[in-house]
Formats: sequence, structure tokens, C-alpha cells
Amino acid sequence: DRPAHVKREKLTPGEAVKAILKTGGLPVLAHPADIPDLESFVSELKRAGIMGIEIYYPHYRQNTIARLQAVANKYDLIATGGSDYHGPHLSVGDDIGSIEIPTEVIEQFVSLIHGHRC
Repeated sequence: DRPAHVKREKLTPGEAVKAILKTGGLPVLAHPADIPDLESFVSELKRAGIMGIEIYYPHYRQNTIARLQAVANKYDLIATGGSDYHGPHLSVGDDIGSIEIPTEVIEQFVSLIHGHRC
């Protein structure tokens, strides 16, 4: 109820996945470790077309990575990762390059990009 307020439409996660696919993107679930009932959520997104799940993240312990990898394997999702870097003057995330991602994961993702864009 303010002069500059613009009401916006919100998408469901499934609608967001479909929108990403429609524009040629590769939908990946970020920061999944704290999602309640993760398997049910991932199952729903898999039906919508999700392709990956973030597994490698600076603040994930090995047991969390193993749990997320099991979900990725079960739903045939590519593992991804990142530092969550948001810029040099922001306190969110770690520095670029601060998370080690296995080479085979990077190769899978690059292969998926090339296959998806052809």
C-alpha cells in the first residue's frame, strides 16, 4: 500500500524449474541441506525437470555431502557446488575458489551444458 510498491507474482519451485528450462538454463537446487523432507521435494522437482543439486559447499561437513550425494544418485541428478560468493563487499558466502569440486563433477556439468545447448 505504498506508491512505489509493485506486486509481484511468485513461482512455485516446480514452476521455476520449468521457466529455467524454457529459457535454456540448467535448473539446479541450491543449498538443499536444510530442506525439510528433502527427498519428497527433490522428487517433485525431478518431475518438473531439475538437473542438479548443490552438494559441494564451504559449510557442508562430509556427512552432509554424503547424504546429498545419495539423494543425487537416487534421482539421477548431477552434483554441483560453489562458494556462494556474492561480491567483495558482502559478508555472504566465501571467496571464489574456496570450495574444491571434484574434476569429474565439473566434467559432467560441462558435458550436460553442451548436450543441453545443442
